[in-house]
Amino acid sequence: EKWKIKPVSEDTKRESRFYESDFHMIEKCWGINDKYSFFPSGIYKTPILNLLKFHFKESLTFTIDFINYAVESYVNSTNEYKHEINIIELKSAEGVVRNKFSAWELWAAFRGRSVTHYWLESVLMALEKNLLDLCGSSNKEAVNYAFDYIFNNSNNVGTTAVLASVSMAYPEIVGEKMLPLFSVKEFYEWDLSRAIQESASLSPFDDEI
Repeated sequence: EKWKIKPVSEDTKRESRFYESDFHMIEKCWGINDKYSFFPSGIYKTPILNLLKFHFKESLTFTIDFINYAVESYVNSTNEYKHEINIIELKSAEGVVRNKFSAWELWAAFRGRSVTHYWLESVLMALEKNLLDLCGSSNKEAVNYAFDYIFNNSNNVGTTAVLASVSMAYPEIVGEKMLPLFSVKEFYEWDLSRAIQESASLSPFDDEI
């Protein structure tokens, strides 16, 4: 209700000579309102972390669905300045192939070090924090569920980067679930670039939190 950009009627488009240029502004390509209300991106800029903590499965479904919506909105936008988005095939240990929208900008979004959307960055940060907490408490059942759900239902590598981060932090908890994540050459290149830029993230300097 609050986050999604509302569809604009054809009458409004005809009445406003400024609409077309406004519609194609890069801030609106993600289909999310109020880009700068989430600046700088951070774990606590949305209620997602608390929702995941207290209503895990329902909130995970909501979170992945909304991230998919945002990324698909961007992919389908006609803004000439948007990043180039490709598709990567990712195969699970069981042989199931999933197509993911991919770009370095999506991979690095959970660290706030790429030009995407502050909402997207904030939600990915909250998702990572939740999964790290689950691993820290050795809740392997929840971690396995999350990995399978995200792998099978997410349409982009932004969430895949979160899974890779959690895998590197807690390999003994994640186990063999991590193996498909290390089968794509681009992931190594993108994660090296992400690691190099890590210290420049703005989220630690958020005065409000």
